[in-house]
Amino acid sequence: MENELIRQGSEKKALKIHSFIAVIKNPSEKHEGLAQSIKPSPYGKTYYYSSEDNKMEIVFVFRKKENNLSGLPLEDYAGLLLGDDSEWGDTKGHKCMAYGVFIECDLKKKNISVLSSIVGLPPVFIYKDPRLIVITSDIYLLSSLPDLKLHFDPQGIIETCAIGHPIDHKTLFRDVTIMPAGFLLKVSQGSAVSMERSWFLPEIEPSKDWKSFTDLQIEAFKHSMKKINLDNSFLSLTAGLDTRAILAVLIQERVNLPAFTMSGNVMSLDARTAQGLCKAYGMKHEVVVIGDEFYRDLPVYVLEASRLSGGLSSLGQASEVYFYKKVNGSYSARLSGNLGNQIGRRGTEKISMRDVDRSVLNEQFGEHIRQSFSEHWYTEAKMNNGDLNYEFLLQKEIPFSSIGNYCIGSHFVIQQSPYANHLLIEVSQRMPKNESIDNSASLFRMRLKDLKHRFLGEPEFRSFQRKLIKTTGGYVASCPINWGWRARGGISLSGLFWGMLTFLDAIAFSKGLNSGMSSRSLRLLNITGLHEFRDYDIWMKSFMKEFVCDTLLSDSIKTSGLFNMKILKKMLEEHYSPQENHHDALVFALDIAVAQEVFGVTL
Repeated sequence: MENELIRQGSEKKALKIHSFIAVIKNPSEKHEGLAQSIKPSPYGKTYYYSSEDNKMEIVFVFRKKENNLSGLPLEDYAGLLLGDDSEWGDTKGHKCMAYGVFIECDLKKKNISVLSSIVGLPPVFIYKDPRLIVITSDIYLLSSLPDLKLHFDPQGIIETCAIGHPIDHKTLFRDVTIMPAGFLLKVSQGSAVSMERSWFLPEIEPSKDWKSFTDLQIEAFKHSMKKINLDNSFLSLTAGLDTRAILAVLIQERVNLPAFTMSGNVMSLDARTAQGLCKAYGMKHEVVVIGDEFYRDLPVYVLEASRLSGGLSSLGQASEVYFYKKVNGSYSARLSGNLGNQIGRRGTEKISMRDVDRSVLNEQFGEHIRQSFSEHWYTEAKMNNGDLNYEFLLQKEIPFSSIGNYCIGSHFVIQQSPYANHLLIEVSQRMPKNESIDNSASLFRMRLKDLKHRFLGEPEFRSFQRKLIKTTGGYVASCPINWGWRARGGISLSGLFWGMLTFLDAIAFSKGLNSGMSSRSLRLLNITGLHEFRDYDIWMKSFMKEFVCDTLLSDSIKTSGLFNMKILKKMLEEHYSPQENHHDALVFALDIAVAQEVFGVTL
C-alpha cells in the first residue's frame, strides 16, 4: 500500500491528507475565497480547488511536501482520506473505518460527503449559518476565515467547567458541532444538510466461553497490527498493558521500532519500564524529558495547545506539543495503545470529572446550566457485569474525552492504534454473557477497578492482552506491568515496591499535596514524578505567574463577560500569596481566556 496515494480498485486513488476545510456558500452570498485566507502549512503542500462560480471551495494539505498534484482535477481521485489508512483496503469509501475519515467532493454539483470513523476520531467539525456551511478537520482553520466570527457556547463552557469537555457533540463554540461517530454526512449548495447513521454495532452471538472469546480477540488484534503501515512510525511505549500487547506482537513478528516515552527530571515508572523493555529486545529508546528546555518556552506551548485542541486545553496539553516537536522531525506516524482502555477491556480514559468552582464564571452563566452534574456523566451509560455500555464507550466516551489530545497529535503525525480496527471492535461484542447485571455506573467501582488493574492486573482467563503477552514469553511477559503484576502470572516484589511509590505520587498529585513539607519529603525520596511528571501547580506558580496574571487580567478578559472578575482577582491573589490553592479554577479560567485570545472569540 502506498503511503500518500491510497489506491481504490485499479483506477482511482484517494489522497492521504493532513487537514482540510471546505466551504459551500448560498448562491446569493459573497465570501472571501479560501485561497486568500488559508496560509500554507509546514506539514505538507497546500492545495486549493473551487467550483467554476467559486460557491464551493476546498483547501487541503497533502501529507508530503514533495508531491505535486497541480494540473490534476480533484475528480480524478476517489476522495480524501484523513487519519489512519490501515482499513482503506477493506472499506474503499463504502464503509466506516475505525480510525479514518473519507471525504468526497463534487465541485461541479457543489456537494460534499463525509464518512466519519467508528470512534469519531479524527474529528470532523461542522459550522453552519444562513450564509454558508463549513466542514473542517480543525477548528483553528475556521478561525482563519475573515468573515466568520466565532462565539462561545455558554453550555459548552459550563460542561467544560463541570466535566472537562463539552458533550452531546458540542464544542466550546456556538454553531460548531462535532460530526457523530459512524455517520454519513451529505452537504449541497443551498444549505441542504443530511446525516444518517452508517455503522451499527452488530448483534453477534456471544462466544460460548472466555477461551474462545479471547482467542478471537487475539486473532483480530494481530490482524489489525498487520494492517498498519509501520514505515517511518515510532512506538509510544509505557508501562501499561495496552502498549505491552503491541510490543508483544512486534516481538513475535520481529519488527523493531524506535520507542519514545515522556518523563520529568525524575525518571517516571513508565520511562524506567520502557527503557528496560527496549534494552531487552535491542530497540532504540529515547526519553523526552519535560524539564528546563520545556519550561523556558512554556507559554508558547500553552498557546499552541489551545489552538490545536480547539480551545479545550492549554496548560494540560502543553507537554504534548513539546513532545511532538521533539520527535516529529524523523517520523510520520505514532503507534500507541490509544483506545486500549475502551476496546481492550471496556474501561474509561478518565474517571474523575473536572468539577471546577463555578463561581469564577460570570453570573449570567447560571441561565445556561442545563443540569447540576451532581453525578458523574457516565451514569447515563448502563453497566453490564461491571462494564460500561460498549456503544457508549465507542461513540461518546472516546471522541469527547480524547478529542483535544488527538487533534494535537494528529497535527504532527498520523495517529495509529491496533485497537482502532472494526474487526476487533466487532469481535469484542462477542463477550460471553454473565448472569449478574448491575445497571448503576458507580464512580467508586470504576476507581476500585482501576486500582485493581494497576496493582493486581487483569484475570488471565478474560484478558486477551495478558494471554497474548504470556504466549510471547520472555522479558515482555515477566517485566512488571503498571504497579507490580506480571503477564505470566504472579506479582513482582520489586515491581510492587515501585508501584507503591508511584501510587504515593499519584495520591499526592490528586490531593494537591505538591507544596509544603509533604512535597519536600516526596521530592527528597525521588517519589515525585514517578506517576505524574506534569506538575501543573508548580508550572503555574514557578514558570507562568506573569503569563497567567497578564492573560486573566487583560482588558479583553475584563470586558468579555466570561468571568466574575472580583472573584477571579481574589483567587489570583490568594493563589500566588499563597493563602489558598485555586489551581483547578485558575487552569479552567486560563483555558477559556487563552481560547478567547487564540480564536478571537466572544460570547
